[in-house]
Amino acid sequence: IKFLSRNLIELKEKGYCEIGLPFPKPNGDSIILKIVELSEDIYLISDEGFMDMFLFENGLDLWKLSSEKASDTFKYLRKRYGIKSSRKPYIVIETNKENLYERIFEMSNIMNELASLKLLTPSVQFDYFKETVKLFFEKNKLEFRYKPDRLQFEWSEQNYSFDLDFLYYKKEIYIKLLSSKTIIKSWALNFRIIKEFYETQNQDIILWTIFNEKAGITSEKIQKWFQNSVDNVIGWYNQKERIPEILKSSL
Repeated sequence: IKFLSRNLIELKEKGYCEIGLPFPKPNGDSIILKIVELSEDIYLISDEGFMDMFLFENGLDLWKLSSEKASDTFKYLRKRYGIKSSRKPYIVIETNKENLYERIFEMSNIMNELASLKLLTPSVQFDYFKETVKLFFEKNKLEFRYKPDRLQFEWSEQNYSFDLDFLYYKKEIYIKLLSSKTIIKSWALNFRIIKEFYETQNQDIILWTIFNEKAGITSEKIQKWFQNSVDNVIGWYNQKERIPEILKSSL
């Protein structure tokens, strides 16, 4: 608490600030919290969705936990610390100025206790995001092939090979799932190569991306990098219900 009182950046005119705590996240980085001033003596402390994304990458949906033990633990933490469910997927608690430093310290405890939820559930040996998409396609009886044949071709004296995730075989729509910000740039280049090759063959190929908003990816970021090489950009949590309609209209 003394560290925080010495190092907390005062809230500026924008009404918020970010602070790095001297406590590690489960992945080794420092915990970064956002503190928002709602009024003269009311503040919100938020993890900006970090824990939701961290657990999702480890095969857990924080707000729909299948393990009874993990679900009960989360309910207890929400009640104990006053976590605001209305702010999900962010973990948010409220405080006044007098208790600000203590509540920031409590937030680090919340992060560590939530990270332990993955120990209360069976180990997941598959790509959770990809499996979620697959189950949606199957439920809606969409004619997709899971893990389509690899796209391979030789062009300009180089051999290329691309592993895409799904193929809608009625119209040969190839889909790549984007579940990490780090793969956006590499797949933007891959899509451009694929498009340019098919253009030299006087053929069309349809390329979609379905991205995981929980990984901090936005459609604007994808459009910036992919530009004209992507035919459709779909945010999974905000737009997945529109996929059957989009496919129907494309036939």
